[in-house]
Amino acid sequence: MPQSQEMKASLTPEEFELATGLIEKLPSADFQPEAYTEYRTRVLAMLDEKQKGRKITVAPHVPPCGRVVDIYEALKKEVSRQRNRARKPIAPSAKKA
Repeated sequence: MPQSQEMKASLTPEEFELATGLIEKLPSADFQPEAYTEYRTRVLAMLDEKQKGRKITVAPHVPPCGRVVDIYEALKKEVSRQRNRARKPIAPSAKKA
């Protein structure tokens, strides 16, 4: 999609609040780009193969197993848990004798 075109999404106020809360709580200092070097290497290798005219093969999709989680509900619970933790007063520590 050209950069000049804008994608429009419709969000409910609840979805917008959830997304905003998650973004504000992200610890940006924890991001470590070096953790993605293997992925970057694999993508560059695929692009090199494609440029040489070779066919790129991708591993077949493996359906998820186990229980399916409603990510929206899980995120709402996590944001609520974080808010409750932030609102809870810190108990004074016991005085040493």
